[in-house]
Amino acid sequence: MTNLNNQPAPSTPGPPLTISARLAQLSRRLGLDLLLSQGASGNTAVKQSGRMVIKATRTRLIDMTESTGWVEVDLARLHRDFETLWAGAAASENYLAALDAAGPPGGRPSLETGLHALLPHPWTAHVHSLAGQILGRRPEEEIFARTSFLNGVAVRVIPAVPPGVALTAAVRDALQERPLTGDRCLLILRHHGLVWGGPSDTAVGEMSDAFEAEFRKAFRLSDFPPPESSATPPLANGWHRILFEGWPRSNLTETPNFFEFAEHFHPGENLRVVSPREAHVRALDPAELETHRQVLFAQALLGAQGTPGTP
Repeated sequence: MTNLNNQPAPSTPGPPLTISARLAQLSRRLGLDLLLSQGASGNTAVKQSGRMVIKATRTRLIDMTESTGWVEVDLARLHRDFETLWAGAAASENYLAALDAAGPPGGRPSLETGLHALLPHPWTAHVHSLAGQILGRRPEEEIFARTSFLNGVAVRVIPAVPPGVALTAAVRDALQERPLTGDRCLLILRHHGLVWGGPSDTAVGEMSDAFEAEFRKAFRLSDFPPPESSATPPLANGWHRILFEGWPRSNLTETPNFFEFAEHFHPGENLRVVSPREAHVRALDPAELETHRQVLFAQALLGAQGTPGTP
């Protein structure tokens, strides 16, 4: 098995302030929208002069600033290590070693760094768009037809695979089969959200806005508002009620509809689904309760949308 982390991480200068400030601004804009980002989900990146600045792992998009929440990656080093990875054992530990080798000492870039590195666009953003995940359940022909209004945006559909090395490999295979054209792209990751690529942060934001306006209306997401975590008094022993009583329909279960649900919740330990419209979550503090609320909202919304036949 090839060890990709047997060389010291390169020492590179920090990115220009204008780039990191704009990246932080884009990240916070996307991270403030619960229909795009839940908890620490999503990541953003910008490439410049052979380097890539990307959200650090476990950082929330809304917490990024012009000086914190991101790390710098040696893009050329990463591509070289990826070639070794594809030629040998494309195992998770080798993928993570490649990320560590290309990044700064003591800091790891987002698990989806490979995804951003593969795209040729200077600006990229991966969001866990709930509208995008609903659309991603549809057949490819329907997806392409319904996104045709995004003029000049190359759309690709990526199969549902685990994040990290498997997703990076799936994107690599898809782009080899159908290379991207133009300076804008949209990757629809089945059960995982969207990836936007564009020439600027403004372009990425505008594409996201256009997509979300179209499909939030089509899927009537305004009928499914997020629950308020403080709407009911707490239960005993750190447990709290989360209610979806105002929705036109609800099918809340412990069967994952949202891939982060399985990573975040452990039924019986920090989650009890007591009905299709009510769950109890256990949280140590308000921040954890808020993350529970966001992830459970995504789980419930995707469950309420049902099968691909749902409008």
